[in-house]
Amino acid sequence: MNRHASQNAGMAAFAGLILLVFGIWYLRHPMSPAFKRGEFYEFLFVLFRWTLCIGGVSLLGVAVICMIGKSIGLLLDAIVSGLVGILLLVCAVGWICYESSVDLTNIVVLLVSLMLLKEGYANFNLWRVTAEAGLVPRAVVPRPEAPPVKIASGILPKEGEPPPPEGYLAALAKEKDE
Repeated sequence: MNRHASQNAGMAAFAGLILLVFGIWYLRHPMSPAFKRGEFYEFLFVLFRWTLCIGGVSLLGVAVICMIGKSIGLLLDAIVSGLVGILLLVCAVGWICYESSVDLTNIVVLLVSLMLLKEGYANFNLWRVTAEAGLVPRAVVPRPEAPPVKIASGILPKEGEPPPPEGYLAALAKEKDE
């Protein structure tokens, strides 16, 4: 069981749910005739709607796999998040170029696409580091053991003798003052 995949399940489910809700909303509310600006613009709108729906369902499926604790869920999340992020980025940039202006919807879609791309990149790196058997994980460099610390002081008692009556720190401070 991969704890990183289990921890990722909630975020994948939340992202999938948000994408699916907006995808269904855009499917139920087709483009207004006032916004029909040509075939390319309509193609981008249809691509946007179906990207939200299919991406949302895919991320919900990835969340289930991650909840089970399979590390392949991290890889699938990276792939789905990356593809959805790229498609949303294409839609936003296409709308900005076609409209020759930037509106709030374009900014939000750009931000969501960049967030999904960042999530995909992070999950891919996490999957690569925590890969299970059959895959080669990164080697962990062992830490060298430090030698024991020795304090050489004439005031401190030798081994087996009682501690100084004023305490160890006071004895060391007294030695430093002298």
